[in-house]
Amino acid sequence: MSVILGSNQAMFVVWGAEGTLLYNDAYSEILAAKHPAAVGQPFLKVWNEIERDLIPIVAQAFAGEPVHMNDIELHMERKGYREEAHFAFSYTPVREESGAIAGFFCACTETTGQVLAERKAAAATARQRRLFQQAPGFITILGQPDHIFEFVNDAYIRLFGDREYIGRTVREVFPELEGQGFFEWLDHVYATGERYSAHHVPARLRLSPQGPDVERFLDFIYEAVVDEAGQATGIFCEGYDVTESHGAQAALRQNEARLRELNATLEERVADALAERRILAEVVETTDAFIQVVDPDYRWLAVNRASADEFERIYGVRPKAGDSMLDLLENQGEHQAQVRAVWARALGGEAFTHIDAYGDPDRERRYYEMKFNILRDPQGGIIGAYQFVYDVTDRLRRDAELAQAQEALRQSQKMDAMGQLTGGVAHDFNNLLMPIIGSLDMLQRKGVGDARSLRMIDGALQSAERAKTLVQRLLAFARRQPLQPQAVDVGALVHGMEDLLASTVGPRIQISLDVPADLTAAVADANQLEMALLNLAVNARDAMPDGGTLSIALAAENLEHHHGIDLRPGAYLRLCVHDTGVGMDQETRAHATEPFFSTKGIGRGTGLGLSMVHGLAAQLGGALTIESELGEGTTIKIWLPIAEAISGAAAKATDPQARPGSGTVLLVDDEALVRASTADMLTDLGYRVIDVQSADEALRRLEEEVSVDVLVTDHLMPGMTGTELAAAVRQRRADLPVLLISGYADAEGIGPDVTRLTKPFRQAELGAAVAKLLLHRRP
Repeated sequence: MSVILGSNQAMFVVWGAEGTLLYNDAYSEILAAKHPAAVGQPFLKVWNEIERDLIPIVAQAFAGEPVHMNDIELHMERKGYREEAHFAFSYTPVREESGAIAGFFCACTETTGQVLAERKAAAATARQRRLFQQAPGFITILGQPDHIFEFVNDAYIRLFGDREYIGRTVREVFPELEGQGFFEWLDHVYATGERYSAHHVPARLRLSPQGPDVERFLDFIYEAVVDEAGQATGIFCEGYDVTESHGAQAALRQNEARLRELNATLEERVADALAERRILAEVVETTDAFIQVVDPDYRWLAVNRASADEFERIYGVRPKAGDSMLDLLENQGEHQAQVRAVWARALGGEAFTHIDAYGDPDRERRYYEMKFNILRDPQGGIIGAYQFVYDVTDRLRRDAELAQAQEALRQSQKMDAMGQLTGGVAHDFNNLLMPIIGSLDMLQRKGVGDARSLRMIDGALQSAERAKTLVQRLLAFARRQPLQPQAVDVGALVHGMEDLLASTVGPRIQISLDVPADLTAAVADANQLEMALLNLAVNARDAMPDGGTLSIALAAENLEHHHGIDLRPGAYLRLCVHDTGVGMDQETRAHATEPFFSTKGIGRGTGLGLSMVHGLAAQLGGALTIESELGEGTTIKIWLPIAEAISGAAAKATDPQARPGSGTVLLVDDEALVRASTADMLTDLGYRVIDVQSADEALRRLEEEVSVDVLVTDHLMPGMTGTELAAAVRQRRADLPVLLISGYADAEGIGPDVTRLTKPFRQAELGAAVAKLLLHRRP
């Protein structure tokens, strides 16, 4: 309650069977004159003037269902005068420990500013539209996709006719403009953002459905409408009708056409008409488009060969002129109803374009784009309808694949950006940890202080090591951590993650572990395996929204030939993760390990979890399988090779011991604290240390100090990097060994022959690395 009273947001609580009202100061402004008498009163009594409206809301809240109301208008006195205010209310049921509903909590958000701003914007838009209406020329605004009409002024309607504009594309409203260049100019302006202007352009327009094409001459400008990012979102068009200035030439052309027509003989005109009809019939018959003409009784007036072939292919019956479409599909009731419904719209006088799937699934079902138009008699009466149809199945599939690829690219870019950020933070954090761990390690080794001080040093060192482990996990998440396979006690790893898994899946999910004590170690990367197990736990949690059981089991298994898994025969450790959730159908299982595939919806998952686990298992020489049925839960099994399959050097997990040394070390690091800590370690090991803060300074010292035995350099430094420094040193002194240290495990540009040490490290690790380099150098 203290949170509510101290909040600047209006809040109140209705509690108990009496519905007692308790509220904060912010809510008292909404109550106005009802405050302070409303405190402790029944909520419905306080608002008795709207009690009938509140009763169902209160009942719903006490029934355990949240209620959200937006844009509630109130008139209230807050600043000495009565004003209009708008609010959004959100009612949330409050339960006792027993689970019973004790009341509800309501948060009130004032939206007055937003409502008034929307009104102001609407008024500004209306004012702009009035200005456009009063303009002397014709104006239209086209949106995307496909140049959809968003606005036309009265001058535009007077010029081009009272058509159905808004919400339709230019191609739909003006099909007669096809081939006249207008559509191409629009496409060019939208694609490039360049302005296009033209003068005295002829345009053939059909000002009435059955009327002839009328030629008009136009001056116009196409201007791209761009957003804040400079991307075109539409086109603004302004122009004038300049037909009158071409009147004399038009009249001359008409007179010449009449003269040519009078000079032609009747036989020639008949022959021309017949030839034109034959050409048209041949074009219609041989085109790949499916063309049908139907009368009001659903009988075919005409159907071209391509359409008849396609109809027979998908329905098993062949149509011809004179047949009834409904009779032909009489034994296919579902398809008959689908065909009748779409043709009824056209026969009812609607010209439209429609995309849908047609055909018997037992034969073949395809997607078609159908453009319907009306067939009228000279008096304008409807005598039928016709359609042009194209198979767009492949196009839609390509569009879907392109959209999926674009979404996958966006997800990949997002993950890469997150990886860059996380890796950079880990780099800086490792530099901070380096002097902490180095100093604590040296204090512990020297036994500085009394017993209490030593315990404190040991505790601090343990915490620093945990921070080091956390950074390694960050790098693993950022995919900046190269895979480091070694012998891993998977049972101990699972037990060590039990608390983390429990906090991840929540209290409604019970965790069951079956981990035998005598299991053989497996080949794995411990950090990556922890991330994989955490990913699987999150997936299991999302699959059990109402709670359930997450079971994790480990077992050794010998796989023989023909075991059904894409693995070589041999000994493996099987990690089994099972949930009692909703499960997957066959199609989901088939795609579950594909990158970016997710069933969680937009914004709830990257689709990378299972694909990362699958890739990890394969990279380690193992495999992943999925067993799942809808309603039966899901079992993910990961097979990992046992530790004998890895080389002895990689399988060892010993703690290196400090090795005393002698010689001169040139130390390069731009971080003063890291450089000082590393120098102290080397000095304590017996080395003479020359420390510098940049690669340029290191090259100068090498010219002066010929006695340098080994170069120890940081990788990421301002100016020249450690990798570039190593290359420059090898040109001067090819025999000088180089140890590259870095707090960021991005290996780009680092040759495989360069010895690396990852920050933060202890003195023993540093001493072992330097001693090894000197050992290989000396004869």
